[in-house]
Amino acid sequence: MAAPVRYALLAISLVMLLWFMTALRPGKVSNLEIPLPTWALDVAALSPLAALARYWNPEIRKKTDTLEFDLKLLSGLYFLMAILGAALGGYWQLWPGVAISVAVHAGIWHTNRQARDHG
Repeated sequence: MAAPVRYALLAISLVMLLWFMTALRPGKVSNLEIPLPTWALDVAALSPLAALARYWNPEIRKKTDTLEFDLKLLSGLYFLMAILGAALGGYWQLWPGVAISVAVHAGIWHTNRQARDHG
């Protein structure tokens, strides 16, 4: 059911992780030189949010293997990359990626809490 979504999320995150690793050259942590446009990370951070919007019901997420875990893991990864780029690299364009990643975690928490309160 959600396997194609899960594989797409993992593929996007692998590309973004490789993208970010090229920016972290030895001795360059304080001066991150991001090789792609910074909006690419913001767009990638939208992918877990889009999957969360598609699978808003926590019961459906629980039935789809480890989709909820993947959403938390990938949005956490995007949060880490965006906060490092924004704070250490001075790329203010990455702050939306931070906000989007936090929104994914807040959305998962909110929907799980709603289901727990109503169930």
